[in-house]
Amino acid sequence: MSIAHAILGVLVEGERHGYELAHVLAERIGGDPYNTGQIHQALEHIERAGWALSRTTVEAARSRRQFRITPEGRGEFFRWLAAPVAPTRPVRDDMLLKLALLAERDRAAAVRLLEGRKRDLLAQLAEQHVATTRAGRHGSRARFAALTLDALRFRLEAELRWVDHAMAVLRPAVTAPGAERAEDPPPPLAALARDRLGTQY
Repeated sequence: MSIAHAILGVLVEGERHGYELAHVLAERIGGDPYNTGQIHQALEHIERAGWALSRTTVEAARSRRQFRITPEGRGEFFRWLAAPVAPTRPVRDDMLLKLALLAERDRAAAVRLLEGRKRDLLAQLAEQHVATTRAGRHGSRARFAALTLDALRFRLEAELRWVDHAMAVLRPAVTAPGAERAEDPPPPLAALARDRLGTQY
């Protein structure tokens, strides 16, 4: 997701400063919150592009920059909103590339890589469950954030299925009895990519 366009989507509703933008995005969208550096970097880009104007205000002896969307920014946001979403390219996925290249050299190490990824996915799913439960308690807008968290959870679950599948493909050669038996060639990158794409949605 484009952080600049997410910010424009909030500014369409009214003027905000950076801290408010970070809070609203975390509340509405769910997932990992943007840090202050990401928000301010995106705001600088937005202002340079002419999509928003800023002014400095003082609140409780603290200066803040308030941002207001321009007509150009409003037009950019709605153009982005109407544009079709580009499909993902799983072949460029770092995990998939590492696995395919590692499997050519050391099948057991490739399985260990998958086992580590599975542990990470299970930990992320546990975190997502807590975040989704929390989001569902805070009104209608937070329920939209829960939908985003559901999308993230479904993708994690899909990747977990793919990891289990890839381990099942690679493990027989690792555990097969008879060291003299020639190891089957690793599955080609294209086949693993197709399998992964098939589990995405």
